[in-house]
Amino acid sequence: MYKKYKDKLAELLEKGMSLENLYLISKEFLEIMEKECKTCQANRMHCILMPRCGYNRPFLSMLIEMNVEKKDLPTFCYSQFLKEVQMTFKGTKELRDASIPLKDFLKSAFRSYKKIHDLLVSGDLKEISKAIKKEPIIKDKKVLILRKNDLIYFIINGLIFYVDVKRELVRFNPYETPITSLNELEAFIELLAIEANMKVKTEREVGGILSIDLHFPVKIEETKIDPVNETVNNIFEKYRNEIGKFFDHAYYYVSQDGIHIILDLEVGDIEKLKHITPKIIIETFKALKKLKEEIFEKRKRKARK
Repeated sequence: MYKKYKDKLAELLEKGMSLENLYLISKEFLEIMEKECKTCQANRMHCILMPRCGYNRPFLSMLIEMNVEKKDLPTFCYSQFLKEVQMTFKGTKELRDASIPLKDFLKSAFRSYKKIHDLLVSGDLKEISKAIKKEPIIKDKKVLILRKNDLIYFIINGLIFYVDVKRELVRFNPYETPITSLNELEAFIELLAIEANMKVKTEREVGGILSIDLHFPVKIEETKIDPVNETVNNIFEKYRNEIGKFFDHAYYYVSQDGIHIILDLEVGDIEKLKHITPKIIIETFKALKKLKEEIFEKRKRKARK
């Protein structure tokens, strides 16, 4: 009977509840999930192909986020989880929104895991990049690294993950997991801009506005700014809804140093921030890449005439 109210409960939890009510829910939920885990692992083929908690094993990530001791994790499920990390690197599976202890993550993916762990602790991004690029599982793949505050972010051939060295934790292929801070939002924007070969500048303005300036660098003669502006306008209008559907304002301008796409987001609204996910930023950059490619292709065609 109560299944129809699951969304209502999720909304209630998001709004906040008393500790007494949260303890009640936690107790009942964990008791139920402990039984579910035992049932799931009793049928190993089912646990491998269709884990009872969901495709990405979300309950396992929840336990890891709770700092549950390794001996208390569901053993067989966890072994499959680590195999799926490796499979995701190889492109034979897509594991998303996973939280993984750092050492086990590195051990499951990289041969030189001890060295890479020490480099992550040291924070030497150049040496980290060199070591990872030597790994057989990464061979010939593009590796991008960015440090933002205490976190180290990676994109490897489109696969995103980031490392919290202090917590010894990796958040792997985040997609639907909410972004919890402005620093984290800026990090995703900066990382995806680098991957897309765009220059980016973020600025926190008075009034709670995060202004994002994405720059496609190209030299434009002053006499040609108006024709370029017309070309960009036609293409920008085509992609405006895809680019700006989450942002409060989306516009562009053309100057002699290139084309600028400006995205403004009102970040003073706490409720709105709760709904920002990596998926939204990833989809925005997919549209921006298409916009950029179409603009540059049209400029090439005009130059050949």
